[in-house]
Amino acid sequence: MTLVQFCYILQRNFNPIERKRTTINENGNSNISNIEDQDILAENERNKIKAESNQNLIKFVDVEKVYVNGCHAVEKLSFGIESGQIFCLIGPNGAGKTTTFDILTQKIRASSGQVYIQDQELDKVKKGFTYGLCLQSDTLWTSLTVRQHLRIYSLMKGIKKKEALEAIEYLMNKLGLKEHAEKRVKNLSGGTKRKLSVALALIGGPEIIILDEATTGVDPVGRNQIWELLKLLSEKRKTTVFISTHYMEDAELVADRLGILVSGRLESVGRVSELRKKYEEYSVIIKNIEDDSVEYIEEIVKNIIPKAKARINQKGLTFKVPPKVMKFSQLFIELENLKSERMIEDFSICITTLEQVFLRYAKKQIRS
Repeated sequence: MTLVQFCYILQRNFNPIERKRTTINENGNSNISNIEDQDILAENERNKIKAESNQNLIKFVDVEKVYVNGCHAVEKLSFGIESGQIFCLIGPNGAGKTTTFDILTQKIRASSGQVYIQDQELDKVKKGFTYGLCLQSDTLWTSLTVRQHLRIYSLMKGIKKKEALEAIEYLMNKLGLKEHAEKRVKNLSGGTKRKLSVALALIGGPEIIILDEATTGVDPVGRNQIWELLKLLSEKRKTTVFISTHYMEDAELVADRLGILVSGRLESVGRVSELRKKYEEYSVIIKNIEDDSVEYIEEIVKNIIPKAKARINQKGLTFKVPPKVMKFSQLFIELENLKSERMIEDFSICITTLEQVFLRYAKKQIRS
């Protein structure tokens, strides 16, 4: 049997997800709750506007998945992804990210709601779209090498030999796979296997790339290689990229827009800069305060910044300060005086990060 014949058999019998893809074509606090509601309402309105102008390539509208045991995997999921955009779905384990991807790839059917590809219902898409898929778990052949995997996938996608060889070299160089080209999969590390799975999704230049937690187990250098390549494809080829992760650092680095998914519900969605602005808040941390000085120090801070909210902890006091307060210089002078009088040991200021916001949501899912 020739390699081409082998690939033809694989193409027909690969796995349920690959066969399904022919339908697209082969080639917590109250303030946060208010912000969440505003985000989702704004996203629904954005979806309506984008639908009229045909700018959303992928659109989820009130999508739900309820299993027979009554479990809501995803609930009223609504968001849109523009052509050439990198959209990141971030959430803790069990939030519903993989279910969302399974619905998009038609591995499972939604209980209600609809997914659209360029305003056509997913199961009625007439125009074909090429796409690449990287599953949460690696689907690789242990006895084949990295290069053999890429060659087989290029044959399955109908890429001409010369173009395929160029693409294989390009992807191996970009993803740090060159030194592993002739190694069998069974001899690769977990991170290298993930990079190979990403390369298999990218080969052939698909219009839509879907990556489900593609960087799990990948070292920081490898993660950066993946994100840099995705950004390049988005910018130069206008490739639409839909990814999931539980690393907020990755989401901030690569995503044009991101959605925070918790317990099957989309809690917040928007551009990274927009979300930073919405959740922006400062923390003034005062360490090792004398017990009899707590009330006095709290009074000093609130006299300068009346809206500061105090929280006592084992190491001292933490004040949450709204972003538009412009009295930090005055506050620092007072805190330096307290430090020189040895009423406090030290103080610092930091801004709330999206990582902290995400952890707050993760705790919300654990509680629920």
